[in-house]
Amino acid sequence: MRRAAAVGHAPLAALLVTAVLGAGPVDAKVAGTTLEHLAETSPVIVVGRVSVVREIDGLRIADVEVLRVIKGLPASRVYVLAQPTWTCDISGAQPGETGLWFLTGTDRLTMLDGGPVTPERSAAARRALAGSDGASSAPAPLLAIAWSGRGRMPFHERGEGAYAELWPEILLPGRVATAPGPERASGVIRSVRVEELLEAIRAIVGGHDAPR
Repeated sequence: MRRAAAVGHAPLAALLVTAVLGAGPVDAKVAGTTLEHLAETSPVIVVGRVSVVREIDGLRIADVEVLRVIKGLPASRVYVLAQPTWTCDISGAQPGETGLWFLTGTDRLTMLDGGPVTPERSAAARRALAGSDGASSAPAPLLAIAWSGRGRMPFHERGEGAYAELWPEILLPGRVATAPGPERASGVIRSVRVEELLEAIRAIVGGHDAPR
């Protein structure tokens, strides 16, 4: 399994937007990317379950129990910012949800409604979260969802097994088959079999994912 030496902020390309000019106002949108680029530029990729979502010092943070490490930190849990950094950022989390998480660092981030995430603010939030759990070990890292929230891919079950939900901005390899998203989701959401998606990601980052 390939591991990242450090968790850093995603490249500026991850925050690029495209301006669509028409008769009306300019409409900013998240640029599309490939699964390969998303996997290569995300320092941490895990399968995880959201234990709880808390608000600390104006930051909405999900406590995610790591079930499988695909790439990066071999941690048992991570803290994930669950709020947007700009208008088209869909970052969020729901208690109890399990999914695939492409994560990146929080340095230089400013929340849409919450101010900048300074190192001091991040450290204080991590200590508060660790203390609320009665943890004696070092606080888990605080990370952000890659590609303006598109790096969060919740799972759902259907007759054929577990599926992950993907937004249309994530372009999949041609060999990966898709199906319509769940009924509760937006019509643009696609579903992909979890094992097929993980196999495609392992082919990109190398190695084998490790259960926690």
